[in-house]
Amino acid sequence: MAIQTKPLTGDRYIDGMLQGSYWSDTSLVFSMSDGWNGETWNAPDAMAAEFLAAAYQMTRYTALDGQWLGFHSDPNEAYLAGADINLTVDANNVAFAGSPAWARGFFPSTTPEIHAGDIYLNARSEANTLPSYAPGSQGYFVLLHELGHALGLKHPHDDGGTNRPTFTELDIADWDFNLFTVMSYNDTNFDLVNYNPATPMILDVLALQHLYGVNTALYQGATDWQLSETNQYQTLFDPSGVNSLDLGESETGWTVYLPDQTIGDSETRVGWAHTGDDPIVPSTFFWLAGNYQNATGGRLGDVLIGNRDDNRLDGGPGADRMTGGLGDDVYVVDHSEDQILELPFEGTDQIILADLESFEMPSHVEILYIETEASVIIRGNGSDNVLHLGTQPVEFDGVTGRNEVNIATDQRLESIEVFNDGMRFQFAAGQRVVVQETEQVSTPTESYELAALEALADSDEALRADIAALYIAYFDRAPDAEGLRYWVGERLAGMSLEAVAESFYEQPESVSVRGLAPETLIENAYQQIFDRAPDFAGATYWETELESGAITTPHFLLALSQAARSATADPEDAARLNEHIDRGLQYAWRQGEEDLDIARALLDIAPNETSGTSEPSSQEQLLMLRTQSGEAPSIQFLGQPLPPSDDVFLYS
Repeated sequence: MAIQTKPLTGDRYIDGMLQGSYWSDTSLVFSMSDGWNGETWNAPDAMAAEFLAAAYQMTRYTALDGQWLGFHSDPNEAYLAGADINLTVDANNVAFAGSPAWARGFFPSTTPEIHAGDIYLNARSEANTLPSYAPGSQGYFVLLHELGHALGLKHPHDDGGTNRPTFTELDIADWDFNLFTVMSYNDTNFDLVNYNPATPMILDVLALQHLYGVNTALYQGATDWQLSETNQYQTLFDPSGVNSLDLGESETGWTVYLPDQTIGDSETRVGWAHTGDDPIVPSTFFWLAGNYQNATGGRLGDVLIGNRDDNRLDGGPGADRMTGGLGDDVYVVDHSEDQILELPFEGTDQIILADLESFEMPSHVEILYIETEASVIIRGNGSDNVLHLGTQPVEFDGVTGRNEVNIATDQRLESIEVFNDGMRFQFAAGQRVVVQETEQVSTPTESYELAALEALADSDEALRADIAALYIAYFDRAPDAEGLRYWVGERLAGMSLEAVAESFYEQPESVSVRGLAPETLIENAYQQIFDRAPDFAGATYWETELESGAITTPHFLLALSQAARSATADPEDAARLNEHIDRGLQYAWRQGEEDLDIARALLDIAPNETSGTSEPSSQEQLLMLRTQSGEAPSIQFLGQPLPPSDDVFLYS
């Protein structure tokens, strides 16, 4: 077969690997034979299987296509049959001239051509008594090494006989170990059976791809790589798709760096995975070349380091350390000692939380999905956080920032309890969600901006009493919760009490006090507010005010209710009105009730009426009624601090 020569590239990691010659055809023919002088193999079928496996590993990531020509009586017969690379055995110094070397592989440019690409095992060396030629052993490493020569790779420490630069000359001598290339003589963890390459290493793959092209048809689409503790060194190359690593059982935890950097001028991203704490002398090591986005750890504590892609990192049951990168990363956290490290401005990241009773959001992670079934206490990280939960009880303190809680539940929201320092959302089947320093809570049907509720909770009691008095004076009923919240909000937004009164006067419920002569209006107002006829002096005063225009008709009921609450008011009138205001605020503000019939009935009960028995009074029965429609939740302003965290799921 014809050969060609590759010039130097200027990439030291490539130039230090190449002898210069390579096969010009992408289809290579492999064979195996006995020796030139009658040497035979003890177990030719077993050796052929290992040789074929090694040849496959050395070519699988390239565009080369290998063919098997079978077994032959000697190298000449294999050559004449069309073999390019033949494995044979030598006990008569055909290839070694007395050298104790274990094997020798000839470059493609070797002359005479009959030797080009051929590999000789030295039967007079330790290669003849090695305990194994299985992947990961020294014997298999020999096959990979000599196949590298047959394909055009040289030693890092010499010039390949073609005046090519060495690793030392290229200032990359630290890469001259078998963890980086099977062409090295330096062993990081010498052992005859274990801790050896079972595939070409990362520099071999890049060099061979430079010579023969990349196998772009390999592992198209998503691939789930199952990694196990093999006591071997391997290179995995997956050039496309969204790919995942599933780390198997090991005696020590895994360390994984998903590919994010490149070597030399190559565009292939490179990472690695190994067991144990020492990447220099590992027991199991995988180079990861190409695209790998996701990793799932084993049962022990693992270290998972992401890359610029959108990563999904799941450390598994152990106490894991996980670090994402520039992408939008997902972490699975299921151990109290799991650690997450994210840096600022590195995407929008999220955590899936399982099987923990409490959790503090790590810095620079924005989103939390809670999948634990039991109750859990969550503390935010001071940034803008979004929580997603189902039907589990949750207590969340957002600390600072804009925080949102999304509750994906089919339970009906019954009530929102507004405390001085937080809120509690109570659902029909018992789920309770308590939030502090949170701006928004959403259910599948509603979204609540909590700042508005907090502003209402902080409103002055006198302001709320003014609104409740308007309901009594204009509508002859206690306020409903939604209306009371609305008008308190308008007052907080700057609307004057007089303007509120004008709006009340125009409502349909005020029809009984509109369009009346002053005398009739005064008579009806006294009966409605004080449950009595007006006294002469009072009637005369108000009639004069109305007829003179000092007080307009829309403002009369406001003025009358304010006068009844002044220091000079009739004590009985003041007591009655204040009693009704207190009932209204209890019903609408603190219990969050909406039923208008109950709101009217509250004003028909005599002040301080009690039953005289252990049964609740008629007033107490009304105040204990809940909204029965099942539509909107009641919103209750309780005016007290949240219960302690230990009691938050028991408090009622």
